[in-house]
Amino acid sequence: MAKASGLCMLVILTATLLTAQTRSEDKPAREKLNYFLGTWNIEMHMKTGALNSHLYFTTEHNEWAPDHTLLLSKPDGDTAAAGGGLAVMGYSPSRHVYTYHILKSTGDSEDLQGTVEDRTWTWLSEEVRTGAESTKTRITMKEISPTAYTLQVETFPAGGTWFTVMEGTAKKAVVHSHQDVAFLR
Repeated sequence: MAKASGLCMLVILTATLLTAQTRSEDKPAREKLNYFLGTWNIEMHMKTGALNSHLYFTTEHNEWAPDHTLLLSKPDGDTAAAGGGLAVMGYSPSRHVYTYHILKSTGDSEDLQGTVEDRTWTWLSEEVRTGAESTKTRITMKEISPTAYTLQVETFPAGGTWFTVMEGTAKKAVVHSHQDVAFLR
């Protein structure tokens, strides 16, 4: 009995150490997601379809999950442009890619895998089938500064070529501290 409980403790300890080591090894990759942390004001321009040239505005509030492994994104404002909803970003150390899971207000979801090279994030979805049609999505985000990026959303219908659906800019909301005027009197 003592040997069995000792073996069980050894297995638990080894699993705990391996998990901690994996988390510490992927920490630098995960921390690149810090760029998106905070509140971002986003302006998107539709480039195609019935809503061509229509502008959409939204604000995304991005914060780390309590264990600092997933970045949670909650939009406010006009989220109808892309189906709205919630998003979760993370990093998969086993696949060496970033993950971007979007839950849309329509009840649909989309999973994208991403890479970052220099200051350009490229997110690609697998082929998504809607009815008889299937498409892929590519989202490209280019960091312009610590507080601004551009983004482009493209789709690739089966048998077609990539075309731009939306383009836009994102600017980080700057939080200004202010004194309470009651203390100045």
